[in-house]
Amino acid sequence: HLVMGFEEVTFWQRDTLNPSPRWEQIDSSSPRPEAMKRIQRILQAELEDNSPPGILDLTDQSLKMYAIAAILPTTRTRQTIVVISDFANGIVMSNERRELVGRILNHFIGAYKHAVEVDDLHVRLRIQRHHEEIIGSIYDGFGTPDFNVPKLLRKAAQGLRGVGVYRRVMFSLVDKANNTIVGEVDESDDPNVNVAEMTEWSLDSPHDDLQPFVIVNRTVRVVADASKEILANPEVVKKAGMKALAIVPMLNPAGDEAIGTIHVERSDGSTPKQDEIDALVFFGRQLAISIEQCARLNMMEAVLDKFPDPLLIFDRDRRPQYQNHAAGEFFGGQTGWHLRLDSSVVTNELPELGEL
Repeated sequence: HLVMGFEEVTFWQRDTLNPSPRWEQIDSSSPRPEAMKRIQRILQAELEDNSPPGILDLTDQSLKMYAIAAILPTTRTRQTIVVISDFANGIVMSNERRELVGRILNHFIGAYKHAVEVDDLHVRLRIQRHHEEIIGSIYDGFGTPDFNVPKLLRKAAQGLRGVGVYRRVMFSLVDKANNTIVGEVDESDDPNVNVAEMTEWSLDSPHDDLQPFVIVNRTVRVVADASKEILANPEVVKKAGMKALAIVPMLNPAGDEAIGTIHVERSDGSTPKQDEIDALVFFGRQLAISIEQCARLNMMEAVLDKFPDPLLIFDRDRRPQYQNHAAGEFFGGQTGWHLRLDSSVVTNELPELGEL
């Protein structure tokens, strides 16, 4: 402001999620209070919600131009504006100064936009890495005692909520036998409300609720206000305090079948951006593979446990990887996959198996 000769260079912000947003000064400068009140009054009167980036001339009641403002790109939850003025001294801005300031502010808008894009990229990469870590931890759980699909989904829900972005993550799965979509796991800030327990819908009626609609159409549904969504269940919305939400289908590898859904609600109350939706869609595909593999592994283990004879599976280095229930009773130790056994004991007990 020293270079341009203005007494007042201030930054203002408003919450875009607030139904009645109000401009508030956010920088530490303290020009004269009467000037700040005038700027705030003009901003409230002249700026519409989510105004596009650009230069705006600010005038007082006499319509003399005293200030110029730079509207910065809106982020997920806030809009910021820079105001350069001289209201306190009542000095009218000349055309030459206005042109100079306009050029400088346009450069600033471009730099701010670039900074927001870089920050968004870092967020996307962090989310991608976090999703990869969740899937990795799920695969690590394969073969551990009693690891099943509900535990897998619980692990995934807790992982998604672990970064503090979501107030609720809920998973639902298709029950093919009954042709329904059923809630399985609900992780939220409110442990007293379990939306999964209130979720069971027939796929024969896709317009009865958001869940069957997403499954049947294999499409994402983003809702800005659940209380106004015609496919949302009003009772569930009220009990869970739902506002903005997104429901993403979990598609099989071929992409032609949805095996379940991911329901998310952000902690800040905003709707997920497209890049966040895209990341969840990809995560859902990976999770669908994990779910199907876990179900097959559980099914195979259940069959092997029904064998009356001891059965052990070894890797190429003769280390035991699995023993069924009969083998556990005969040799001792825990049944299931990835056993922590001394392989020499088993192969000494059963030398003929050690040679396989």
